[in-house]
Amino acid sequence: MFFKGRPYITGALPSPEPTIQELEHRQIAYQAACEGIVLLENHNQTLPLQPGRIALYGSGASRTVKGGTGSGEVNERYTVNILQGLENAGFTISTKRWIEDFEKEYHQSRVDYALKKAKTNVLDPTAIIDVMKDPPMLPSGRLIDEKDILDSKTDTAIYVVARQAGEGTDKKLDNEEFHLTWTEKENLHILARNYAHTILVINSGSQMDLGKPEDLQVGALLYYCQQGEEGGNALADLLTGKVTPSAKLTGTWLNAYEDLPFGEEYSYLNGDTHHAIYKEGIFVGYRYFDTFEVPCRYPFGYGLSYTDFEIDCLEMNVFQKKVQIRVRVTNTGTRPGKEVVQFYVSCPQGNLDKEYQRLVDFVKTRTLEPGESQILLLQAPFKQLASYHTRKAAWILEEGTYVLRVGNCSAHTQVGGLLINEKTQTLINGRNLCMAKEPVTELFAPKEKVQARLNRQILEARKEGVPTMLVPALPARGICYHRPKMDFGADVMKILNSLSVKEKIEVLVGAGYETSLQAKYIASFASVGKTTDKLWKKKIPGVNLSDGPAGLRIARAAAVRKNGLLKTSEFTMSFMEFLPEAFKSFMLVNPKKDKVLYQHVTAFPVGCALAQSWNQALCHQVGRALGGEMNAYLVTYWLAPAMNIQKNPLCGRNFEYYSEDPIVSGKIASAVVKGVQTIPGTYAVIKHFVANNQESDRTQSDSIVDERPLREIYCLGFQYCVQDAHPAAVMSSYNRLNGLYTANDRQLLTDLLRAEWGFDGIVMTDWYATGKGLASNVDCIKAGNDLIMPGTWPAKQQIYKALKEHRLSDYDLRLSAARVIDELIHSNVARRFLAENKESRFEPLRKDQ
Repeated sequence: MFFKGRPYITGALPSPEPTIQELEHRQIAYQAACEGIVLLENHNQTLPLQPGRIALYGSGASRTVKGGTGSGEVNERYTVNILQGLENAGFTISTKRWIEDFEKEYHQSRVDYALKKAKTNVLDPTAIIDVMKDPPMLPSGRLIDEKDILDSKTDTAIYVVARQAGEGTDKKLDNEEFHLTWTEKENLHILARNYAHTILVINSGSQMDLGKPEDLQVGALLYYCQQGEEGGNALADLLTGKVTPSAKLTGTWLNAYEDLPFGEEYSYLNGDTHHAIYKEGIFVGYRYFDTFEVPCRYPFGYGLSYTDFEIDCLEMNVFQKKVQIRVRVTNTGTRPGKEVVQFYVSCPQGNLDKEYQRLVDFVKTRTLEPGESQILLLQAPFKQLASYHTRKAAWILEEGTYVLRVGNCSAHTQVGGLLINEKTQTLINGRNLCMAKEPVTELFAPKEKVQARLNRQILEARKEGVPTMLVPALPARGICYHRPKMDFGADVMKILNSLSVKEKIEVLVGAGYETSLQAKYIASFASVGKTTDKLWKKKIPGVNLSDGPAGLRIARAAAVRKNGLLKTSEFTMSFMEFLPEAFKSFMLVNPKKDKVLYQHVTAFPVGCALAQSWNQALCHQVGRALGGEMNAYLVTYWLAPAMNIQKNPLCGRNFEYYSEDPIVSGKIASAVVKGVQTIPGTYAVIKHFVANNQESDRTQSDSIVDERPLREIYCLGFQYCVQDAHPAAVMSSYNRLNGLYTANDRQLLTDLLRAEWGFDGIVMTDWYATGKGLASNVDCIKAGNDLIMPGTWPAKQQIYKALKEHRLSDYDLRLSAARVIDELIHSNVARRFLAENKESRFEPLRKDQ
């Protein structure tokens, strides 16, 4: 395909028919959804149900939210909503009148919202971003009336509460994004009075405040989260018992928002979005609730099943670098099912405050038939039992007894072993790298009270003969902080040495956002960015980058005009639907005039839902499927997984993030990254590094964090993923960290990420993170931030000027350029179109290819 004499290649297909790959990936999405829906309540065996007549109400019934907004959106072929899923499973929906009335209200709300936004200046990026920050809320629908109930002719009702959030803004407490609306509460009361069985389904990317438990009169409660394109089918199969629930929460559910430490100071609530002070220290999520013995609604790791399991600790073993516990899991119930075994450690309260317990490992069983058992091995390196001593700048294992416990949630564990460390040992000596300018006033643990609890458990465990072993003498390791070496293959150095200074700068600066609006060379229609296309003759391909993390955010259908202008069948982000009509008619495909090509991708469950499976093998399958779609549609970098900690339930991007716990985040992300990168040259980009836990005013926010919680909570998941899965890239975040933009923080991006963790990929900026008044383009290269995205002409000018004025060294420029070149010349695009020993020019794809 050509325009103005230039060819472009695309993986898009001329036929809209489903491919074999698409059908296979649909099954993976279905399986992931089945294992990601958490059963929270099931009184009097309300579930499972038999298919038949059923009453269905609520905003999420017909308008089921499959995912969040912004970069986390996916443009899939179709999505099965909850209504359709129930009908597919054999249910007859007997409340179509209520649903039809809701649909009218929904469409009117969209018309009203569009009128409000019709005057948006599409040439003003700030105005467009403001539309994204103010998404329309789903209406609650009307009150359920007597006719609805009489016409339903059933004793069972399902009520689906839906919420949607996304990047750029946090959930508000004053507009019922986090709480049930008055209408929803009244409808639930009406259902409780008129139906024998009421099932509440929460269709939200993060937890909601459901009011007082005694006021919520439901027979069953499920946290659906946001389950992608197959979610409706998966929920129906859980409701009927075709699938036994096996999901577990990856965050603690609150009784009330006020129970959260310093919750009133989060984001916009204290009137200062420019400063986020992490006063809770290491006591995030269950670490706070367990340590301070604050009641919660549902504990971390919690989830019910239709069957029962028994977990027996068989033995404990200590090796030079780790401790292991072997357990037997037996299905003692009457249905097949899967169980998640969680391994926690309670560390002694020494000189350093400790949380009551921390998760160190988890394993999910295969499907166990009634009476069947499986032996599982759980293990933890001693580093995961260590704590960071800020004054010593070291990871230490303090003297005392470590209580090893296993169970199926943080509130239901048994002691499986005792581990005695006879004297404090230093495991790693390093430097404090990202210190706050002034000490952060943090929570202090009630040390004596916590240790007294542990002492009672230790005494009881010894009486019961629980295994007790010693920690061996552990070697201390020192970190060597050195200037990164120019250590690349001959192929990279040959290309690097052939480039002029300006060409090296081209390598480091993306090709600009406008490349997503054009088809040029390697075209993945409506991807979010691209590296330079100016160096194909030097054998450096331009490659596409696509958003994630629930799939690829590219256009499902597109056409290319003779001038190279890309038109899509619809906008790739939902907020664009509300932009002026003139803009839409200019940008969208006219099927009567344009030749349309198709890029159908899979909408998988969002990050939080995927993590709730606690199934690393399944997450690897999802990653591999994503890598396959990247390869098919010529995407090289997938801007995911998102690994920030779910610090506060109001964060607008919690749906993208895996957990409040860094080990869950690290292990799930590692499985996904390994899956993506099983296909040579397809790269995962873990993000947003680091402490991006607030969306409101995110480019101006300064995350003020003490070094210990930074390392033990907010960095630990990234570290695990880097060292276990070796992702090709890391994306720095928008925010400042202790006063310095992360994109410009050399200690963070070079000393911590590379020297301490051994990362050897590239670092890229978040989009426009180096805009006016934000991070410095020049300081990005100094810090080891190799790729500036999406790329602008001023960025190139600033870097060139800094070189001339000796404010940027030639070595730093060459080093970053070499890193990017190394990945680009080994990318999936290079492997297909720039094979070794071929003439170094771009050639269009032949028809037979």
